[in-house]
Amino acid sequence: MTFGCLKTTPLNIGEEIQEIAAMRFLPQIDEWVHREHINKFVSKDKKTVKLIMNAWWMWHPERFLPSSYINPLLISMYFRKEIRNGKKNFLTPKAKRYLIEYGPIGCRDTDTASFFNSQNIPAYFSGCLTLTLQKNNMPKKDYILCVDMPDEVVEEIKKRTNREVYEIPVDLSEYYTFEQRLEIAKLYLQAYQNAHCVISSRLHVLLPCLALETPVLRIISGKYERNIEGRFSGYETFVHSAKIDDFLNNKEIYDFENPPSNPDKYLKLRNELIKRCSEFTGCDRQESLIPEEKYPELKMFSLSKSSSLQLRRILMFVKPSRMLRMFFYKKIFKKDRHDLNDVIENIKQVLPPPEDNTLF
Repeated sequence: MTFGCLKTTPLNIGEEIQEIAAMRFLPQIDEWVHREHINKFVSKDKKTVKLIMNAWWMWHPERFLPSSYINPLLISMYFRKEIRNGKKNFLTPKAKRYLIEYGPIGCRDTDTASFFNSQNIPAYFSGCLTLTLQKNNMPKKDYILCVDMPDEVVEEIKKRTNREVYEIPVDLSEYYTFEQRLEIAKLYLQAYQNAHCVISSRLHVLLPCLALETPVLRIISGKYERNIEGRFSGYETFVHSAKIDDFLNNKEIYDFENPPSNPDKYLKLRNELIKRCSEFTGCDRQESLIPEEKYPELKMFSLSKSSSLQLRRILMFVKPSRMLRMFFYKKIFKKDRHDLNDVIENIKQVLPPPEDNTLF
């Protein structure tokens, strides 16, 4: 039997984390199937490939219909609004027949499930496959981890604890190779698991922390929230949460010394996901994919979130030269390469990027 795993277009490290979750259920990976070219996929030996089709769909909806070489498990899928409304020819009659044939569709969020059911395509809320991640045996450490949090939140946390507070982004340079990004994603998961607690608004930080049993707080933070088209729908009560203004004005809203345990509502979805995926592939690997080696500690990443997001949007649509990329940092965002050194230098110790094709 032949097995495949999705390969995605770089956006943030959450994409690779979703594929690491899928690897738990694969006895081996015979083929990497690029999500954006799934319609053109041909396996090396011309055999049908079993593929768990979780994750975010997709930049090129006109390419959605998987090729005949793919035997899919439609689970933990999210479809953005631009695809759902039909403007980009996603839900063609042929695509609808395909989804009905291989359904019901397991949806990552309730909003996506409601859309498909409204189109008479059977669907249900499966939850995200990252809820099935397995922790390793490394003990917890004393640091608090802020992931893509506004500066005012980070500074307020520092006032409320004597523990080290580290800050890291999920948007990394697209110039890392896919293989490197997979290893970096494992490093991020190690950082999530080892933390005393984690503070974020990111879906693929919050949900992995549930699976890894790390206390986590969701900050609902306005422009930083990025709750695009109902991505959080269905998870509202899965994690402890606070609106940013409430958090900043109420010191009692979260105890950083003794953070509360996470709600266990995710366990039902986790168990059902494990059952469906393992039955599909015949595999449920028991070992954790999170490394236990002592990697360098992640340090403060000082580039502001707004600047990071603005730069990411620019680089999504152009492929500037190294000189032009550095101009964006130094002149537009008033940053130089030393602003990036803390976390990047630590990651480079593990995975140095190619010398001739790197932002750093």
